[in-house]
Amino acid sequence: MGKRLVIAVVAVAAVCCFLISIHQFGPVQSAIAQLWSRGHTIAAPSTPKTPQPTATASPTGSMSDPSYAVKVLDSIPITAAAPSDAFSTTEFGTPATSPSGCTFTSTVLSRDLSNATYADPPNDCAITSGTLHDPYGGETIKYSTSAVRLNRIVSLEWAWANGAATLTPAARERFAADINNIVTTSTTNARTKDAHGPAAWLPSNQQYRCTYIEGFIGTVKSFGLTVDARDMFAMRRDLAAC
Repeated sequence: MGKRLVIAVVAVAAVCCFLISIHQFGPVQSAIAQLWSRGHTIAAPSTPKTPQPTATASPTGSMSDPSYAVKVLDSIPITAAAPSDAFSTTEFGTPATSPSGCTFTSTVLSRDLSNATYADPPNDCAITSGTLHDPYGGETIKYSTSAVRLNRIVSLEWAWANGAATLTPAARERFAADINNIVTTSTTNARTKDAHGPAAWLPSNQQYRCTYIEGFIGTVKSFGLTVDARDMFAMRRDLAAC
């Protein structure tokens, strides 16, 4: 093997010397260079791939889940409550009637009373009797117009002081007509609650307290309102016990 290699090298050298003598080595040199480059092509460095961001799913959950309610609460801006000097219920429009023609009050009472009877059954509007299981106090109350009253979990006045003053008139009307923000309670409980936020008032019925706070947070979030530090603290404190 070694002898053959030596002979081959000598033969190549002899041919090169001959070609140089007749001035024909240049083309051969070029051909050799081309063959070399073809056999030893250096690949261009590949461009590193840019990592693609992983899509993050939007948080989902139910307001009946206290841990989710806390996340929603934490997303609500904390601001100082504005003075309510300019507050007027007229800023929230007039509640619309239901498609059946019933008043707003009758619609809510029909939802909240059990064993309700009506003066005019085909229309299901004018309620004459029924039983209320009061969520605020936990009592069972026989219906009468003087014994029960509708109450907003997030009151109009509280909402006005916490961002509703800057809402459009149409948005304020939607807020006032939001049936999910309204419960039927005893007249006494409605008066005691008044326009208070969670820092000043919470239902005495412990079994309903978590539902009340979760509903409060949901309404505030839905209408883009804010909370002050005292209400924020009170809601976080009580959600921790839910």
